Amino acid sequence: MGCSGILPHKWDKNNQFYKEALGFRENKLKGLRIDDDIDITNQFNIEKYDNIDIKIENYTHGDESASVKPWLENIICPDQLFEEDLNYPNYTLSVEHVFGLRLEDTRQDLFYLSKEELLYISSGLAVIQNIDDYSQIIFGGFENESENDCHDNVITSIDFMKNNVSFVATGQRGIKPKILVWSPFDPSIVFATFEQPKGSKEVTGLSFDCNGHYLASFGKDENNTFYIWDLRTKSLHWSQNTGKNDNKFLFDIKFENDEKQVCICGINKIIFGAISLKKYNNVYHEKNNENIIFTKCCYIHNKYWFIGNDRGEIHSYRNQKLHKIKYISSGSVQCIIYKEQFRKVYVSDSLNYVYLLEDHGNYNTIEKFINNSIVKSLDVNEEENILMGLKNGQIIIKHMKDPIKREEIFIESHSEAQIGGLVFVPENRVLTSGLDNKILLYNLRSKKCESTGQINPINPNAINNNNSTSGNRLFNKKNHQSLAIAYEENKGHVAVGINNGKISIRKGIKDLDIRIVNDIKIGEGAILELKYTNYGDLLVGSTESKEVVFLNTNEKYEIIKNIKFDFSLISFDFDSTYQYLQAVTNDNQYIFIDVNEYKQTKDTNFVKNADWPTLTCKFGFTVQGIYLGSTDPDYINSVGRANALNLICSGRFDFKLNLMNYPTIQDAPKYYSYRGHSGKIRRIVWTPEDDKILTIAEDDHALILWNVNEVKEGYEF
Repeated sequence: MGCSGILPHKWDKNNQFYKEALGFRENKLKGLRIDDDIDITNQFNIEKYDNIDIKIENYTHGDESASVKPWLENIICPDQLFEEDLNYPNYTLSVEHVFGLRLEDTRQDLFYLSKEELLYISSGLAVIQNIDDYSQIIFGGFENESENDCHDNVITSIDFMKNNVSFVATGQRGIKPKILVWSPFDPSIVFATFEQPKGSKEVTGLSFDCNGHYLASFGKDENNTFYIWDLRTKSLHWSQNTGKNDNKFLFDIKFENDEKQVCICGINKIIFGAISLKKYNNVYHEKNNENIIFTKCCYIHNKYWFIGNDRGEIHSYRNQKLHKIKYISSGSVQCIIYKEQFRKVYVSDSLNYVYLLEDHGNYNTIEKFINNSIVKSLDVNEEENILMGLKNGQIIIKHMKDPIKREEIFIESHSEAQIGGLVFVPENRVLTSGLDNKILLYNLRSKKCESTGQINPINPNAINNNNSTSGNRLFNKKNHQSLAIAYEENKGHVAVGINNGKISIRKGIKDLDIRIVNDIKIGEGAILELKYTNYGDLLVGSTESKEVVFLNTNEKYEIIKNIKFDFSLISFDFDSTYQYLQAVTNDNQYIFIDVNEYKQTKDTNFVKNADWPTLTCKFGFTVQGIYLGSTDPDYINSVGRANALNLICSGRFDFKLNLMNYPTIQDAPKYYSYRGHSGKIRRIVWTPEDDKILTIAEDDHALILWNVNEVKEGYEF
């Protein structure tokens, strides 16, 4: 059942939209319709709006009895009149830099684009990074009008071809996983777009032929299908089902240099496909029902292939014959690359080793070295500098011919699913904590990681015995994970909220491993939020076990008050006087806490004139428009308000970042929308100068730094 109505562009005290906005309780709103005659003038004292001109337009809507915004219960109309600007903002966003890369669950996704530049993926973006000055060129992060030319989910694979014309191909996760082929010299140029069919789940692997005529891909469909795309006709040349095999997927795909055939490997599969004939043959024959995972394939030369498996073995294939030629280690082969100018094969395994093999005879090991994590990507440039992408989020460059440099950590970033805590600190720096036992300090000017720390020290015996019962008792992941971090500017203290319900206080941003106070137990489960007052005299934390804890900031950081709730607070803000907190709970309630009394307050009259400088709560009178008419409280996950500019950013359920004018009260503001993250945006932090924004997201390794750009005359969205 529907009805017709009017949508006011300014205040209309008799319209339901403003009856809701002015704070009618949920039980009064259910079933309320626009044509219900309710006098709200006396109750809410809004005579001041009687003389405002109303511009109206017709609209239609469905049955509103179930379309109620439950958070409206505590939203109160303020005394002051807000001027709303429903136009597009006078500012836009662009991605300046991405901290972090995805290597945990991908392989061979890091390349030398040139002697000076690297190419890799991070969340829903592809990054070209200068080695000397750390500057970046970004593929993605576009406005919503350009969605066909960027990814809308996590990028899961990438390949690069350098010839007379150079291409980059990136593939993503999705219902119909998208592949984009674009220029590394001008990422705004997209040459071709392809889609794998439903059921393939993601683009797991990509490979160009050496001439740039074909692109091969595969996903995770139940029939283990691979696809050959013709870049000249921008169409599918050949798709081949290689046989249904439950949860036994393909692992790699590579072209032979003359583009006549392609090699695909997987579980009990080494397949060679003839491109022109569109025929394939599985050259491996399963023995004794044993499963062997063939993890990587690499074309060497003269019709000669190397194929590695999960047992540390390398097989050769030539003249239609498969041979086991070398046992590397007891670990799984992760990467195999061949560099003809050095006549060497470079191999990495799951035991953190990299091996250099000579390209003749028995392919003997010339050299091997160990890293502090599994090498998931390998590449070598013309100076034989070995580029390594590690599972722990590091990029390491090993200078084989420079004994002085020898080895350097080029990038330090988080791994293990996501960044947890984010806080801005003085001198254009930012602190992050994560699920990988890391605390990192980034400099937003130099774009480098300046300092690192551990959430908790790791007992080596616990790691070594982690598969045993005793090892599991020794090593508890929650002790090494953090979703919240806070900084106190006066003393320089860093508070780290740990997922075991404890807080530790660190000496400063340069001394992240020096603890002033260790293991303050404030609850059970994760610490969800931590904030200092501006004066630094109080630290407030919320826990997964539904507590809000107030601590003083003396030498011992003693607990002043512990308040138990029926819900967990996932975000909260101090008002400008630091006397009240507004908060959003995990079940989407909107509540207030009296800081002086250390208790929840039901008297919300003070909210009429309260100023919330940070405004990270997704509910409130001045941010109602961020929902764009939706009644789903999870439509928005996060909010961040500019300090001086009249702007607000919100993170949507579909991973988008919206930018609109502040305040935004009505349901139809004009806004700009951007993609970049591959998960729900958890935190949005503006720099004090309002010239940049920092964002992190769930299940996402990336910390994205956005530039805030003033719109120039003649700009068209």
